[in-house]
Amino acid sequence: MNQSRIESLLNEIKETDDILYQAKVIDLLIREGIRQKEIAEVLSLKPSYLSHIRRLNKLPELILDGYYNHSLSKSHLFALSRLPADDAIEVYEKVLSQNLSVHATEKLVREKIYNFKDEGEYISEKEKKKLLEKLSKKFPSASFRIRQSRSNSLLEIKIKGNLKKSSSALRKIISKLLS
Repeated sequence: MNQSRIESLLNEIKETDDILYQAKVIDLLIREGIRQKEIAEVLSLKPSYLSHIRRLNKLPELILDGYYNHSLSKSHLFALSRLPADDAIEVYEKVLSQNLSVHATEKLVREKIYNFKDEGEYISEKEKKKLLEKLSKKFPSASFRIRQSRSNSLLEIKIKGNLKKSSSALRKIISKLLS
């Protein structure tokens, strides 16, 4: 593919609002050997966002038709593109029959991906702060961090020092947790 054709395609991507057309052209350019990072720079987008756009190419025709007949938004497409085709169609049918918002669609997609219901509440910042303070008082040689997402929670324990010091502190923490 010659340089003027590449530039022409990049301009088409910039000028169109059709996200599915953009996805097809981006894939074409990448198959022609243009690096995703280069395309992202020209389009002033992050390479990770280009990956999300490219993922739209794997959506089944039924879902693409739903987008073109305005039954789905672009955000719905991005959520559905995270799923294998059969699951995407199943969720798409629920989106249509129940008139689901993007947020509700994303919730269903997460349920499909992680195989559990999206329910419960995050630990509040106030409670998190209290828990971290208690841990720090009980184990002053360590620092702690709590992170939560909809699909998992993480309690991080960080102990600075050589292996003698950190192994001893870690054994003490684990011993207290198990007792």
